[in-house]
Amino acid sequence: MTYMDNVRDLELLTMLARYGSFTDVALEAGISQPAVSQAIRRLEKRLGTRLVQRQRFGAGDGTQLTQSGRTVVDHVGQALDLINSLPEALAARTGIRRRTIGLPPIISSLLSSGQGRQGQCEPDKNTTVETIGSQKLLSQIEAHRVDYGAVASVDESLSVDGVETTKLASFPFGMVCTQSMVDRLGTAGMTSLHPEDLSMLPGDVPFATLNRDFVHAQAAQRLIHLSEPVSHLIEVSDVETLKLVTTSGLVCSLITSAGVHPGDGLRFIPFAGDDMPRFNIFLFNDTKREAFHEDVEEVHAFSDYATSRLSSVA
Repeated sequence: MTYMDNVRDLELLTMLARYGSFTDVALEAGISQPAVSQAIRRLEKRLGTRLVQRQRFGAGDGTQLTQSGRTVVDHVGQALDLINSLPEALAARTGIRRRTIGLPPIISSLLSSGQGRQGQCEPDKNTTVETIGSQKLLSQIEAHRVDYGAVASVDESLSVDGVETTKLASFPFGMVCTQSMVDRLGTAGMTSLHPEDLSMLPGDVPFATLNRDFVHAQAAQRLIHLSEPVSHLIEVSDVETLKLVTTSGLVCSLITSAGVHPGDGLRFIPFAGDDMPRFNIFLFNDTKREAFHEDVEEVHAFSDYATSRLSSVA
């Protein structure tokens, strides 16, 4: 009988099945790419079979699971879900109800900005707030690891099995830069942009945006690839870093207007057109969780507060 003594290695294999790239798994897990490779090799040695078909040198970072690899992923998925549900199971045994609220950084900033307070969003000792990018948060929602909150999508509707979703607000994406960069680009008189306008900008001006943990990466694929390969983008891992490199005057950034505030000292030019992606904010509420009926009033209070705050800034 083969015993598995490293759950983390199994998690990394399931992530590799999802992303198909050692580099992407390393970014997601916050570890080095060699560490991911070593984890897969440990599993292959433990199980005595090849799990991943690696591309030859020069073929890129893409990978494909072997039949054995797919079999392992199919079997461990349910086991990993049970392990991840241990905190909830222990809380239920002790009579303590724990909640996980999802609020991506930009949405959290919107809800806590202004004179009002984010009352319903302030966590107590039994509440965890996931402040991660919407794209990453969506994977947590789909796995039913988050109770309720708000998430963004570039799609006009959001459908997740076992999760109620309601659209609350919508904001445009656009190009943001300093006034000196505006003067350099010659866009001072422009009130909106179309993707084809990017091809007319100086070719030596780099663009930056948020990485694939955020919906900005999807927006970039729909917008900038029309005139410039997405691989030319500088991707950063958080909103504050994106603003920092933008205010340096060295880059232009792709960001939603929801992430730009008057005090940032930046000029925002929205992308215009009916087919342009937008930063759509949805309330979500997992109906499969045990405490769903107990949290009805709490979720309604959160929804009312979020609707009020977002309507004041939309």
